[in-house]
Amino acid sequence: MDKQTRADLAAALREAVKEHQHEGLNMIGGADQLVERLVTAVEDWLEADRRTRQKTA
Repeated sequence: MDKQTRADLAAALREAVKEHQHEGLNMIGGADQLVERLVTAVEDWLEADRRTRQKTA
């Protein structure tokens, strides 16, 4: 993974964690919700990356 790709993914994950913390879900039991949010962030990031690559191909 190149540096820019890694930075983009890290930013998406940071945003998901911030949203999680903002909603006060960092309590016990919120771990499943955090994992789900992170998985969604990665899926969204992968889809955006795929679309970007298709446009440049």
